[in-house]
Amino acid sequence: MSIAEKIRQQRKLMNFSQEELAHRVGVSLKTVQRWEVGERSPRVREITKLSEVLGTTVDSFVGTESGTEQATESPNMAYWGGVLDNARLAVKSGENLSLIYSLLADATGTVKAAMV
Repeated sequence: MSIAEKIRQQRKLMNFSQEELAHRVGVSLKTVQRWEVGERSPRVREITKLSEVLGTTVDSFVGTESGTEQATESPNMAYWGGVLDNARLAVKSGENLSLIYSLLADATGTVKAAMV
């Protein structure tokens, strides 16, 4: 399941409109719409806020809940570009190193699983 599908699914489970989610996360309605159709991926700070607002974990958006290294979808360039962008932003903004490590560990696990 893509990040876009995960966001949309969790938003609906929480009975939030796109507008309400945008307000709670601190982004525009257009941003949430772009996330849900897969035009854009949320940044590290946004993923963290999404997980808080939607009552889930960062891993539920960027990795597998169980922590296994099974890929749930084929890796693609947009996904890996998003991982790299999120890691760069996190480093620049001084984000928690454990979050950065988690993002990169999930990405590494996905690559390993795809290579099997």
